[in-house]
Amino acid sequence: MHNVDYGRPVYAFYLQDDYKATPKLTLNLGLRYELFLPVRERFNAQGTFDLATKTMLVPKGQTAQFTPLIAASIPISDTAPRGLVPTDKNNFAPRIGFAYKVTNRMVLRGGIWDLLRRL
Repeated sequence: MHNVDYGRPVYAFYLQDDYKATPKLTLNLGLRYELFLPVRERFNAQGTFDLATKTMLVPKGQTAQFTPLIAASIPISDTAPRGLVPTDKNNFAPRIGFAYKVTNRMVLRGGIWDLLRRL
Protein backbone atom coordinates (compact mmCIF):
# COMPACT_ATOMS: atom_id res chain seq x y z
CA MET A 1 0.00 0.00 0.00
CA HIS A 2 1.20 3.49 -0.83
CA ASN A 3 0.25 6.41 1.42
CA VAL A 4 -0.09 9.91 0.01
CA ASP A 5 0.44 13.13 1.91
CA TYR A 6 -1.37 16.06 0.28
CA GLY A 7 -0.99 19.66 1.38
CA ARG A 8 -2.00 23.08 0.15
CA PRO A 9 -0.30 26.17 1.56
CA VAL A 10 -2.45 29.30 1.58
CA TYR A 11 -1.15 32.79 2.39
CA ALA A 12 -3.24 35.92 2.87
CA PHE A 13 -2.19 39.46 3.72
CA TYR A 14 -3.98 42.75 3.92
CA LEU A 15 -3.27 46.39 4.65
CA GLN A 16 -5.99 48.70 5.83
CA ASP A 17 -6.13 52.16 7.34
CA ASP A 18 -8.71 54.78 8.23
CA TYR A 19 -8.63 58.25 6.67
CA LYS A 20 -10.64 61.06 8.25
CA ALA A 21 -11.86 62.98 5.17
CA THR A 22 -14.05 65.43 7.13
CA PRO A 23 -15.05 65.68 10.81
CA LYS A 24 -18.13 63.58 9.96
CA LEU A 25 -16.75 61.20 7.27
CA THR A 26 -14.14 58.51 7.81
CA LEU A 27 -12.97 56.28 4.94
CA ASN A 28 -11.59 52.77 5.41
CA LEU A 29 -9.17 51.96 2.58
CA GLY A 30 -7.13 48.83 2.08
CA LEU A 31 -5.85 46.08 -0.16
CA ARG A 32 -5.97 42.31 0.34
CA TYR A 33 -3.77 39.68 -1.35
CA GLU A 34 -4.27 35.90 -1.26
CA LEU A 35 -1.96 33.23 -2.62
CA PHE A 36 -3.42 29.74 -2.98
CA LEU A 37 -0.72 27.28 -3.98
CA PRO A 38 -1.87 24.18 -5.89
CA VAL A 39 -2.47 20.95 -3.99
CA ARG A 40 0.83 19.10 -3.74
CA GLU A 41 1.79 15.62 -2.70
CA ARG A 42 4.71 15.65 -0.26
CA PHE A 43 6.85 13.25 -2.31
CA ASN A 44 5.62 14.35 -5.79
CA ALA A 45 3.67 11.08 -6.10
CA GLN A 46 0.91 12.52 -8.26
CA GLY A 47 0.14 12.89 -11.92
CA THR A 48 -2.50 14.00 -14.39
CA PHE A 49 -3.46 12.77 -17.83
CA ASP A 50 -3.26 15.29 -20.69
CA LEU A 51 -6.06 14.39 -23.13
CA ALA A 52 -4.63 16.59 -25.90
CA THR A 53 -1.28 14.77 -26.03
CA LYS A 54 -2.43 11.43 -24.50
CA THR A 55 0.47 11.68 -22.05
CA MET A 56 0.69 11.23 -18.28
CA LEU A 57 2.16 14.43 -16.79
CA VAL A 58 4.11 14.12 -13.54
CA PRO A 59 6.15 16.70 -11.58
CA LYS A 60 9.73 17.39 -12.63
CA GLY A 61 12.11 14.83 -11.15
CA GLN A 62 9.42 12.16 -10.65
CA THR A 63 10.86 8.72 -11.43
CA ALA A 64 7.79 6.48 -11.00
CA GLN A 65 7.06 4.18 -13.90
CA PHE A 66 4.02 2.36 -15.23
CA THR A 67 3.78 -1.37 -15.48
CA PRO A 68 5.16 -2.64 -18.84
CA LEU A 69 1.66 -3.22 -20.28
CA ILE A 70 0.47 0.35 -19.54
CA ALA A 71 3.84 1.94 -20.38
CA ALA A 72 3.57 0.54 -23.92
CA SER A 73 0.50 2.70 -24.62
CA ILE A 74 0.82 5.76 -22.32
CA PRO A 75 4.02 7.83 -22.33
CA ILE A 76 5.11 9.70 -19.19
CA SER A 77 6.35 13.29 -19.30
CA ASP A 78 8.08 14.74 -16.22
CA THR A 79 7.53 18.35 -17.26
CA ALA A 80 4.64 19.40 -15.00
CA PRO A 81 5.05 21.86 -12.12
CA ARG A 82 5.01 20.37 -8.63
CA GLY A 83 1.28 21.01 -8.13
CA LEU A 84 0.47 19.93 -11.72
CA VAL A 85 -1.13 23.32 -12.50
CA PRO A 86 0.34 26.83 -12.58
CA THR A 87 -0.03 28.98 -9.47
CA ASP A 88 -2.62 31.79 -9.72
CA LYS A 89 -0.75 34.88 -8.46
CA ASN A 90 -3.17 37.75 -9.20
CA ASN A 91 -5.60 37.57 -6.26
CA PHE A 92 -5.74 41.26 -5.25
CA ALA A 93 -8.89 42.82 -3.80
CA PRO A 94 -9.53 46.42 -2.74
CA ARG A 95 -11.21 47.06 0.59
CA ILE A 96 -13.31 50.22 0.70
CA GLY A 97 -15.63 51.39 3.45
CA PHE A 98 -16.98 54.50 5.12
CA ALA A 99 -18.50 55.76 8.35
CA TYR A 100 -20.60 58.93 8.27
CA LYS A 101 -21.73 60.62 11.49
CA VAL A 102 -25.30 61.70 10.78
CA THR A 103 -25.99 62.89 14.35
CA ASN A 104 -24.24 62.44 17.70
CA ARG A 105 -26.29 59.25 18.23
CA MET A 106 -26.41 57.84 14.68
CA VAL A 107 -23.62 56.69 12.35
CA LEU A 108 -24.16 55.36 8.83
CA ARG A 109 -21.65 52.67 7.80
CA GLY A 110 -21.12 50.80 4.56
CA GLY A 111 -18.53 49.38 2.29
CA ILE A 112 -17.42 47.16 -0.53
CA TRP A 113 -15.09 44.45 0.78
CA ASP A 114 -13.11 42.18 -1.49
CA LEU A 115 -15.04 43.32 -4.54
CA LEU A 116 -12.68 42.09 -7.25
CA ARG A 117 -12.36 38.63 -5.73
CA ARG A 118 -16.05 38.03 -6.35
CA LEU A 119 -16.06 39.25 -9.98
